[in-house]
Amino acid sequence: MSHPLYVAFVWHLHQPYYRDEETGEYTQPWVRLHAVKDYLHLAQVLADYPAIRQTFNLVPCLVEQLYDYAHNQAMDRAQRLSRTPATKLTVQEKAYLLSFFFSISWEKVVRRQPHYWRLLRLKEEVGDQPGLLSTAYYRDLVAWFNLAWIDPATRERDRELKALVDKGSGYSHRDIERILQKQQEMMAEIIPLYRSLQARGQMEISTSPYFHPILPLLIDNGSAREASPGLELANPGFVHPEDAAEQVRLAVEAHRRYFGEPPRGLWPSEGAVSQELVDLVASRTDFAWLASDEGVLARSLGITI
Repeated sequence: MSHPLYVAFVWHLHQPYYRDEETGEYTQPWVRLHAVKDYLHLAQVLADYPAIRQTFNLVPCLVEQLYDYAHNQAMDRAQRLSRTPATKLTVQEKAYLLSFFFSISWEKVVRRQPHYWRLLRLKEEVGDQPGLLSTAYYRDLVAWFNLAWIDPATRERDRELKALVDKGSGYSHRDIERILQKQQEMMAEIIPLYRSLQARGQMEISTSPYFHPILPLLIDNGSAREASPGLELANPGFVHPEDAAEQVRLAVEAHRRYFGEPPRGLWPSEGAVSQELVDLVASRTDFAWLASDEGVLARSLGITI
């Protein structure tokens, strides 16, 4: 007798909280870059197949950062330097651009764009002497780094972006500003698109603890010995179940604010669970489910997989 195969797709979207609370600057650009490469694209593809339903788990501190970018309330270092005219870059800033603005797959991305690949070869020739490269080089590098991180289908579909890709070299500061503006416009689409897919029943959006902490260790770090009995722990131990409860409360509050309704599901950070965590989640009326992985389940049942 044959049986249908039921497959559930659960996408886990997570970035650490990059905002430096003293300076206000984001220390890393990964929320912005993955937003224009992945987070919008994933939802757009799902929207093209109305019969498909999937679950997307969004960590609240990631959603907060997406919201800030969408509303021009976030600025990361790479973005700030991208907006700095090449003629005003310091030697140290040029060195940073050379070290960071090839941070994407060389084989799958850089090599496939001849102009970007040429910039990489020139960078390798000058070594640790960024002053040997022209201001035109740095404008092209900034343009290509920010173009390369945008989803290829979007670059091909958007007439302006396609023209900028086809230009290849000789980018102006105005070109760079337009690329960054396109990124901002894309980021502004993400939360509304996810909400619309949720509203039509095609996407369930679940949540995680607000800042993605390992909840069992917040509740009682002694729970680490359940998995590793011989593990050395600090004395006195860290026992703060109220912190864990607050991370969950903040997550539900933020989820309702951004998506218009409370989440039904919880993905505990890294899939880490304990009996105390299960009791904490069960004590709330918000959640219908929480999930972990098969390795945790097997250990809990005392079986080998």
